[in-house]
Amino acid sequence: MKHLMYLAIVAAMWALTACSGNPAVNYPNTVNPIIGDESFIRTFGFAPDAHTDEHLRVSTHLAYAEQLLRNKDVSHLSPANREQRNHLLDLLAEYRTEGIFPVNYDHPDARKPCFIDKDQRICAVGYLLEQTAGRAAAEAINAKHQYEELLAMNDPMLDSWITTTGLTREELATIQPQYVFPVSTYNHFNTGESLITALGSGTNAFIAIQNNNQIKSKSTRKLLPAVGISTGLLQVGFGAILFGNTDYGRDFYGQPIYNETQRGMGLLNMGIGTTTTLLSAWNLLDNRSIRLQSQKVTWNAGNFSLSSGQVAMGLGMMHRF
Repeated sequence: MKHLMYLAIVAAMWALTACSGNPAVNYPNTVNPIIGDESFIRTFGFAPDAHTDEHLRVSTHLAYAEQLLRNKDVSHLSPANREQRNHLLDLLAEYRTEGIFPVNYDHPDARKPCFIDKDQRICAVGYLLEQTAGRAAAEAINAKHQYEELLAMNDPMLDSWITTTGLTREELATIQPQYVFPVSTYNHFNTGESLITALGSGTNAFIAIQNNNQIKSKSTRKLLPAVGISTGLLQVGFGAILFGNTDYGRDFYGQPIYNETQRGMGLLNMGIGTTTTLLSAWNLLDNRSIRLQSQKVTWNAGNFSLSSGQVAMGLGMMHRF
């Protein structure tokens, strides 16, 4: 029984060791699928979160991965492979120093590797391939495996290149960062919406000013305020639609993704539209009409001539029709 217990303990320890050393362990939504955020935690003593600077996070990972690979025992490699390995790690340091990293433009729900992004920024492993096998080779890999993890890439050209690097596929996968989706991607102006906003704002601002002038001058014209209420309400409605269509769900941290630019445009439309509507309503419903109506009957005190030729004091009333 005691021997069985010892065997169970040994088996459990072996299983734990095997799992911890397995290069296929995947850490989703971390800077690297192989070692997770180990680089950041070991460097700064705490885990990164949604507010951590992305450039710092990637740069820290690349520096950590480089040092990790330099410290490995490579005595089993040929001198040529050791030399090439050191050359690639020097290139990795050069890439990290330049600090131009790609962006995951297409996956807001998860961190993803990105070989070459739409702005032609290349990833760390892509840079190593580009510098040693040419840009055409990097673009060929990107065309087929842009957002794939290196361990999942099934490509003979990539396999052939890896054999010349002095690095294993798992070591290159340890270098490969995963990038965050840029929330700022959704912060943009739509040309049509911008044009409507400009025209509506200009029109309603003019109507608001004219309404204010009519209120001051006690004008009785009602066409302008009636038009102002209509155009004001239209702009309020348009602004509400813009504001309501800015929610694009949540990122992998659970944080909401908004088009903040469009939200601001929506608030601008609602603000100007509301101002115009209120001024127009005030102008239309102002009690000047009541005061003017009362002025149709006028009273005068003074001297009046009677039919007998006598002059008398009295109060006179005149009604205008």
